[in-house]
Amino acid sequence: MKKRLALILLFMILLPLAIAELEIEFTSLDKEDFNGYLLSLKFGDAVYKELMDDNIVKVPTNQMGSFTATLDSSKTAAIDYSGTITIDQEKTEFLVYPSGYLKGKVMDLAGNLIPNAQLNFNCYSEFSFNYPERVDAIGFFTVKNVPVGSCSVVASKNELVGNTEFKIEKGQVTSIEITLGESVARKSNFVVWLLVILLVIMAILLSIRLILQKKPKKEKNKKKQEKNEKFEDKIEEKLSKQTQALMKILSEKERKIVDFLLENGYNASQAKIRHNTKIPRTSLTRVLQSLEKKKIAEIEKEGKMVSVKLTKFFLGKE
Repeated sequence: MKKRLALILLFMILLPLAIAELEIEFTSLDKEDFNGYLLSLKFGDAVYKELMDDNIVKVPTNQMGSFTATLDSSKTAAIDYSGTITIDQEKTEFLVYPSGYLKGKVMDLAGNLIPNAQLNFNCYSEFSFNYPERVDAIGFFTVKNVPVGSCSVVASKNELVGNTEFKIEKGQVTSIEITLGESVARKSNFVVWLLVILLVIMAILLSIRLILQKKPKKEKNKKKQEKNEKFEDKIEEKLSKQTQALMKILSEKERKIVDFLLENGYNASQAKIRHNTKIPRTSLTRVLQSLEKKKIAEIEKEGKMVSVKLTKFFLGKE
């Protein structure tokens, strides 16, 4: 009796496992209808195949983990969709990407196959993919389930290099040939010498420019200095002895402001002073306040307008 009960319990436990199903819905970014596609689904050591009549399949397993799927239409030469996901729930959405098949070979200029040449792929696709790094021992390579899109590949062996561009289309086989004919070392040496020549030319042109600019710059500075000296002499002729004495105690920025006011009829707006003396706004306010404390300048505000004028005391008119 006990044995019979144990068998019944074991049967009740194993029965749900035997009929367990995993429901998977296949989708793609281009919203493909997978009716009529042959599904090949790999998980663990198992492979499940089914001719689909819609986008949902029920796989007789309760296994979770990594699943790889390919979807192939009988109307095309290669597998049309591929993808790999990790399933961790009873119902899941499986996103697959449109793919094609790539095959190629690497040769030299004489048409001889080059074995074990290195490959470097650069493809534009929304999906990541592992491309081969070398051709085989003969000189061929094949790549299954490549995401569709435009690609370029560079092949190299020793000092030889070659490249080509190609496009992968859904469900199609793309064949390419890469011819190695240009020496990397020769190309690198040419680039180095070209850069050296360009640098020498630039250095010569820069030296000529500096020589041509040196003399005019000196003359320009000399003229500017003479102009400033004439202006100061002219101002000093008009100023009283008291004003001349006060000028000697001014700082550099205070002297700039006072000189500008003397040149512009003894008064000007704060904005005009800042524009012509190039003194920053915060520094200008502080310098003007200093001149006001020394009774050299008066600050008047009318709304937003701020004007500055020299005092009678400074001009020696009191």
